[in-house]
Amino acid sequence: MTEAPTPIYCANHPQVETSLRCNRCGKPICPKCAVSTPTGYRCRECVRGQQKVFETAEWYDYPLAVVIAGGVALRAWHLKHGVPYGVGADEPAIIERVLRMMRSGDYSPHFFDYPTLYIYLQLLVGIVRFMWGAIAGEWRWLTGITPEAFYLWGRSLTVLFGVATVALV
Repeated sequence: MTEAPTPIYCANHPQVETSLRCNRCGKPICPKCAVSTPTGYRCRECVRGQQKVFETAEWYDYPLAVVIAGGVALRAWHLKHGVPYGVGADEPAIIERVLRMMRSGDYSPHFFDYPTLYIYLQLLVGIVRFMWGAIAGEWRWLTGITPEAFYLWGRSLTVLFGVATVALV
């Protein structure tokens, strides 16, 4: 005859018989101690240890978050200011080149007073803006668009660069 298996008792409640084990450390746990996770049941100690991996904020992270949020607020404060009539001198030069590149298919800006990476990133933003407008029914062809429709999205890219600069510095 086979012998009956020896009963296993919960590590935290020694009077409770169990057949559950933590799928991480293997410790016997009862249903009261078991924490259901997407990968199975775990003991509370293993769950706490896993949560500590994600809770890594230091005291100086909170003031840094406030500074970055302030940077976002200051950069985005007047995002729509001047559109479509009172835009700065730089914006029309860049946006018109982006639109020319989109319309012609010639991806050389033929203008090197500004970094070309910025112009190419503006081109990507312009393509996304065109697609968004086409899906929304604002226009159907590249000939039907005006530069004013692209200023807000282009400025948003500039806001992202400004905030990234604040975060890096």
